[in-house]
Amino acid sequence: MKVMKWVCRYFFLGLILALCLAWCIYCAVTVGQLRATVNSLEFIDMAAQLSPETTAVLDRLEQYEGLLRGAILATAAAAVCLGGLILFQTVSKSLRKKKAEKPVKEAVPAVSPRKGGYCTNCGAHYEELPLFCTRCGHKME
Repeated sequence: MKVMKWVCRYFFLGLILALCLAWCIYCAVTVGQLRATVNSLEFIDMAAQLSPETTAVLDRLEQYEGLLRGAILATAAAAVCLGGLILFQTVSKSLRKKKAEKPVKEAVPAVSPRKGGYCTNCGAHYEELPLFCTRCGHKME
């Protein structure tokens, strides 16, 4: 399930990146064609006649240049998001791997020091109670 989730995320961001790149290419080609038209002799003749078509071509060129700038920004943002997602995935995977490799220390029960007392079998006195009485061998509790 996790693998499919990551595949879908990568696919979605990759699709957005591909669409942004396609839009960049389309705008760049259109801007190139409009600039070629503006730099042609026919355009100079139309401009000399003060034709409204010349201003329409110049306005269209300006619009596509703005669209190209926006497409470049969107492509950069999509690339950063995709790169960040890939970086996050690899870093989190390596951190999980390092965490799994750390040796797990077994819990050692803390032995509380046993205070002094007497053996219930023979009555021997001890400053610290041992597990068994050294005199009679009775288990101390």
